[in-house]
Amino acid sequence: MKSDSFVTGTIRRHVVKAISLNAINLLFIMCVEVVDVFFLSLLEEQAILAAAGFAGVIFFVISSVGFGISNVVSAETANAYAKTDKNNAIAAALPAGAIGFSIILVSVLILGVYHNNILLALGTDATSAFHASAYLHIIFPMIPIQYISFCSLAVLRALSDNRLAFRASCAGAIANLIFDPIFIFGLELGIKGAAIATGISYLVAMSFAIIYLKTDHKISLFLEYAEFRVKLKTAWHPVIAAVASSLATPIANAFVISSLAVYGQGVMSGVAVVGRLSPFLFSLVYAIPAAIGPIIGQNYGAKNIGRIKKTIEAIGSIIVLYIVLLWIALLFSKDLLIGLFSLSGDGAHVFEIFCYWVVPLTIFLGIMVTATTTLMNIGRHTAASITNISKATVGTVPFVYLGAQFYGVKGVYIFNTLGTGFIGLFALAFVYSAINQTVRQRDCPE
Repeated sequence: MKSDSFVTGTIRRHVVKAISLNAINLLFIMCVEVVDVFFLSLLEEQAILAAAGFAGVIFFVISSVGFGISNVVSAETANAYAKTDKNNAIAAALPAGAIGFSIILVSVLILGVYHNNILLALGTDATSAFHASAYLHIIFPMIPIQYISFCSLAVLRALSDNRLAFRASCAGAIANLIFDPIFIFGLELGIKGAAIATGISYLVAMSFAIIYLKTDHKISLFLEYAEFRVKLKTAWHPVIAAVASSLATPIANAFVISSLAVYGQGVMSGVAVVGRLSPFLFSLVYAIPAAIGPIIGQNYGAKNIGRIKKTIEAIGSIIVLYIVLLWIALLFSKDLLIGLFSLSGDGAHVFEIFCYWVVPLTIFLGIMVTATTTLMNIGRHTAASITNISKATVGTVPFVYLGAQFYGVKGVYIFNTLGTGFIGLFALAFVYSAINQTVRQRDCPE
């Protein structure tokens, strides 16, 4: 039995360590992104800030696709690592990674040709469109490097090495922090400088991750072409499912934002603050796929079904405890935060809705993310994709529409979260059904 794997030891200890490291890492990266926006704001040109926002919409979509595919690479590696050595485990995920790389390349080429049309469709004015286009021209060639860094970090986690994945990711974020002021102000490149610094950060993270794989894990990949071609045929299915899932979330978010936009600028000021704070406040929830995916994947590969159930229970209890503590903290500090962000009227009302209702109901988001992550790592890729697409459609559109009709802004927020819970609970029930089915089919111990 491998001493460095997740198939031995206390499950709760593995989960707490993994979720802590990944949540801290996510927080750090988000802090760097906020500093990035702060540096651009110092240029005192509103068009540049707007350009960063519009470019970010396009960038977020393709980054989501890359991150989604990296979760497939992680699942394939973790499953295989429970049954073989590190080299063979990574080789098992290589076809999925290669397919993902080709999808990213094609996506970059398409966006490179049509990004100006997309910017105009988003409502960008001429000046902001010019700056956004300049930013994207630099960042597009770096997207494949970002994808490789995502996959390399995912492989490190799948090999039970959250510590080195954390270091590599932080190295990239620190590089961004260092080079941002140098390129933006020192070389007077403005938004182009921010794009160059971001590209360098991807290169640094990728380099550190690959070096760690080579030096600490002694990875030396070799896969015969005939074997690669055979595996390629079966790798398409999970990758396409991951791409569909990744595209669903941005589309759902766009629908929610458009539903709130009709209530005016006051409401949107509160929406903007909530949008900025949510990734920080819920970093633990967003860290779930990277944290528990490898734990579930390895134990599924080793047929330790009982440990998978314990992992789900452990992450569930952590989510509930975290959200309850966060809710209490925000109820006591909401007035302070409203003053800090200079919110008033409708904007302050939106923030109060967030504190009173959205925060506690985010437990449902944790349930759904846990369910989809589990499905992805026990080989139920289609089910995971259907869950995410269902959340973006039947779990969003009718709920948000009805919420807006009956309760306005408050209804949009609350009903959207309830829609997530509706889909999440169904997905969790299916997870347990799939696990029990696996026990019967594979003769696994519970």
